[in-house]
Amino acid sequence: MRERGYGMFVHFGMNTFNGLEWSEGKDPATLYNPTELDCEQWVRTARDAGFRYVLLVTKHHDGFCLWDSAGTDYLAPTAATCRTYSS
Repeated sequence: MRERGYGMFVHFGMNTFNGLEWSEGKDPATLYNPTELDCEQWVRTARDAGFRYVLLVTKHHDGFCLWDSAGTDYLAPTAATCRTYSS
């Protein structure tokens, strides 16, 4: 792990929009509404700060998913846009 250097973990889920530290997964998915989102700015900032990787937490304890899933309807309305940077 040491060879990888420091990494940035990004938590940008439902709690970003409901103002809570901990939620129970009962907020409507439509509450998740990122406007003027610039994920490339996050990556540039991480790179400029010397981080070697960025990890986006895509599912948290509340079950809210940032990707399309056949296993749940509790997902971001914008989940399809995650495909832009996935491999």
